[in-house]
This record gives sequence, structure tokens and C-alpha cells, in this order.
Amino acid sequence: MSILQALFGHYRRLESESTSDLPRYGFSREKISYSIVLSVDGDVVDVVPRLDTSGKTPRPSLIPVPQPCGRTSTLSGAVTLRDDARKTVLIAYQERKKDEIMHPFLKEKTTFGLVPFVQAMLMARWLRNELDGYPPFLWR
Repeated sequence: MSILQALFGHYRRLESESTSDLPRYGFSREKISYSIVLSVDGDVVDVVPRLDTSGKTPRPSLIPVPQPCGRTSTLSGAVTLRDDARKTVLIAYQERKKDEIMHPFLKEKTTFGLVPFVQAMLMARWLRNELDGYPPFLWR
């Protein structure tokens, strides 16, 4: 048996085990910090943090993603957006941050981009026992 046959058999066994951390064919595990949620029309709906907060400092999570094809902007291959697509996504996200919304807890108008700062303020008030509980921000 050659070394290539042994490696092929080993990967086949790993693939069949349910506890295996091996990504399926065509995928690789990459460090991902945020996911961009798009609507059917291609508009930015949300940016979801994918940070692992189990340690002292938040770290990107290892998530299986399709292997990149073509030009990538990082050595790891995690970012596969071309320049024009990246510009479109970032412009749409910047526009989304300007949208005015009514904060469900404060009942005041604010911009979508200021929501993290408002939530940090509410958490600080909760930690100082100025609020009975922390009011999460859930937007649908």
C-alpha cells in the first residue's frame, strides 16, 4: 500500500466519523468574525457577529465555508469578494446605518448605526443597578 492510498483511506474514515472536525469536500474551516445578511434584492439586512466569546478576548470562530476560487484578498482565502462587490456591500451597509428606527425599550428615534452604543449604555446602567434587567435589542 502506498502512502497516497493510506492517506486516502484515512480521510475516508475521518469523513465517515460523525465526531470528525474535517470539513466536507470543497469546503475549508476559516476564521470568520462577522456574517453579512443580505435580502433577496441584495440589500444589507444585518451584520451578525460570529465571534467566540468563551475566552478573555473575542476571537473569530472557525466556520466551514466554500473554498475560494479566483482572486482573494487575504492569504487564508477567507475573503473572496472582488473590489467592486466589496464596495457595493460596504456602501449598502453604510446607508443601512443611517436608517432611523424606534428603539423598542427607550421609545426614542435613533439611527441603526447607533444601536450598539445605545445597548452599551443600557448595559452600563444595568451593571450599575439602575435598571432591573438588561433590555436586549431584537429587530425583525
